Amino acid sequence: GVARIDERGQVLALTTREHGIVAPGFEQLVRAPDGRIWLADGQGLRVFDHDCACFRPVTGITQRVDSVVFTAPDRLHAYSAGALWSLRLDGPTTVVRESSIGPEAGLPATTASSLCQVAGGRLWMSSARGLFAIDLRQGRAWPLGSHLGAALQFGLRPSAVFQ
Repeated sequence: GVARIDERGQVLALTTREHGIVAPGFEQLVRAPDGRIWLADGQGLRVFDHDCACFRPVTGITQRVDSVVFTAPDRLHAYSAGALWSLRLDGPTTVVRESSIGPEAGLPATTASSLCQVAGGRLWMSSARGLFAIDLRQGRAWPLGSHLGAALQFGLRPSAVFQ
């Protein structure tokens, strides 16, 4: 489940299966620019609805989502096993796929643990195959490695990237 905890460490609310978390586990929680909490899981995306204190399924994507990042108030990118989808919000619980890139663009055919927006229209993605840069404008990806130093040498995998 997901616990909402105050600054003193007291649990204010616990969200579990009966509150819309249906997959055995979830992959990522992210706060959207409008403040809403989004959840990526084995069945797609969900967004927290304060009226029912539950996660509602997001229409328009029903495949597993490993990681998600918002790049604008109405734009997000979701990654799943080798594919990065560019999505546009079309209402509070609906997304529309606008484009996608996959292994042909240099993405690894594996899961991702996190996505992070960096400067110049790029994302960084951590995965089981290492750290990747994704150029959204050119629709291509490449591994980041030895030029970043010993921390990313073969055998060491970043578990997350954040800004």
